[in-house]
Amino acid sequence: MNKPRYIAPATKPGKTEDRPFVLAVLRSISRNMKQIDEVIVTAGIALDRGLISPGAAINMVNSVAPGCVDNFMREVEAAEIGVMPLQEAAE
Repeated sequence: MNKPRYIAPATKPGKTEDRPFVLAVLRSISRNMKQIDEVIVTAGIALDRGLISPGAAINMVNSVAPGCVDNFMREVEAAEIGVMPLQEAAE
């Protein structure tokens, strides 16, 4: 599991001076997620049409979302052999 790079500062509940900053960060994250989605869709279309290899598609996804393919594949493999994924085991 990836650790967050940004840890929210300890603030009192209701402290409003952090609100505009947090809202800007959330908008930025939303835009980044949309861009990641577009790259994944593009890689899928290119793979489906035979324009790129499966490895190239994985590399495209890893370039914008490092580790996501590996984490997903670990969960698929765990499900195939009946092992609980790490995230569920930690809960």
